[in-house]
Amino acid sequence: MTEGIIVTVSREAYCGGDELARMLADKTGFKFYDREIISLASQKSGIHEEHFESVEKKPTNSILYSVVMGMYSSRGAYVKLDDVLTDDKIYKVQADIIRDMAAQGNCVFVGRCSDYILRNNEKCFNIFLRGNLDDRVKRVMSEQNTSEAEAKKIVSRADKKRRSYYNYYTNREWGNINNYDIALNLSTISETDAVDVIINYLEKV
Repeated sequence: MTEGIIVTVSREAYCGGDELARMLADKTGFKFYDREIISLASQKSGIHEEHFESVEKKPTNSILYSVVMGMYSSRGAYVKLDDVLTDDKIYKVQADIIRDMAAQGNCVFVGRCSDYILRNNEKCFNIFLRGNLDDRVKRVMSEQNTSEAEAKKIVSRADKKRRSYYNYYTNREWGNINNYDIALNLSTISETDAVDVIINYLEKV
């Protein structure tokens, strides 16, 4: 496999994507960055980790949210000025950390717009993982001991937050197949086989 490879993993909520990304890093010996990005960004900036997490949870592309916040920004949406400055600063710190880590090569990034941030890196390969809704709902029901109706709400909210965050900061469409090198449905292939597919691809590029 070529040295300096970078893999970004974007995924639908509760499809098993986080586990697969960790398996991929373990099998290839690549460094793994998920919440580690938040920790590193917090250390570099002095901003508490919870602020990085809160930015990712905000419905930043929601028109209703923007109107309620009551300030018009250069992005074309109404948002509170303090939130714009804080959120953009936090995003920039994370982006800088991702670029710094990517410069070392041989690593796997999970989420946080890493595919977009590293879009000009020729050794970066982007993966999108999804799963059938029924399977994702069953996973939530099992992990969180909740009803099917509540599990569907949890999955929907999680996907909406990821889509909102990604679309807002990238001006791209989250999950659009044109943004990725490989897309896999983890409802139709095991995580182990999916890892093998990705590694086989990386070994041939």
